[in-house]
Amino acid sequence: MRRAIPVEKRVAVALWRLATGNSYRSTGLVFGVGRCTALNLKDEFCSALLMSAKDFIKFPKGEAETRRAIEAFQEIRFFPQVVGAIDGSHIPTITPKNYPNDYYNRKQFHSIVLQGVAGADGRFIHVSTGYAGSIHDARVLRMSSLVNEVEDRKILVSPVTRTETGEEIRPLLVADPACKLTNWCMKPYPETRAITASQRNFNKALSRARVVIEQPFGMLKGRWRCLLVKLDESVDKIPLTITTCCILHNTCIEVRDDVDVDPAGDDPDEFTPLPGHMNGEGSRLRNKIKEAFFSN
Repeated sequence: MRRAIPVEKRVAVALWRLATGNSYRSTGLVFGVGRCTALNLKDEFCSALLMSAKDFIKFPKGEAETRRAIEAFQEIRFFPQVVGAIDGSHIPTITPKNYPNDYYNRKQFHSIVLQGVAGADGRFIHVSTGYAGSIHDARVLRMSSLVNEVEDRKILVSPVTRTETGEEIRPLLVADPACKLTNWCMKPYPETRAITASQRNFNKALSRARVVIEQPFGMLKGRWRCLLVKLDESVDKIPLTITTCCILHNTCIEVRDDVDVDPAGDDPDEFTPLPGHMNGEGSRLRNKIKEAFFSN
């Protein structure tokens, strides 16, 4: 009768696969188990960890938590009222059996999109994944639970600050040009010949703030190198793997486990802004912030 695999070994197999990106066959050889067993052990580990995801990936809620997040951000990146920075990253996968064209992205490889929001300390405070690689970042945002939480006023509600002229600024996220401009998500002004000095100052400050999300993506993939290779598993399991790596990323920051990766972070995705990527309220708020903080 085959002996049960000890818990320590089960965890070791899963972590080895996630950290090295080695194939399941290679991972199995290291630990003396078969390929299918290595795959199953990884899935079991990820499923168990995902049950506690809300304990590890937490968006600031309530005025006190949100204020602390804003103050932490303000200390390292001068941009008012920012809770976090949002961006997307393509996680490569083998060619899916079903609807492969849906997963073929603009960089010409098959992928699953990971949307992440990072706070000042580089931890992910919100992640959403499982989207086919051909889906535009702006649509990913619309489809994610983040938008529902904002619209239901569960997050990014208070504290509200006021400019010297009395204009209200609610808690914000900062994003790249691909995202839609709203009253809770700021993106840069278009870099055209008509751009003004104050608009350029705004863009520079926002770009510095956005580094907060680029670096965590680089650290995530540097620690959990399975995200750098084509994930050889079923499409329905890939979001489980990606989210687990985000949880482990936050855990590593919590215990101050350093990782040696390029400080520039993840390679920024090329973007193609879509028509209608702003609304009147968002545009007015961006102008108010520009005039109040970046006109000199």
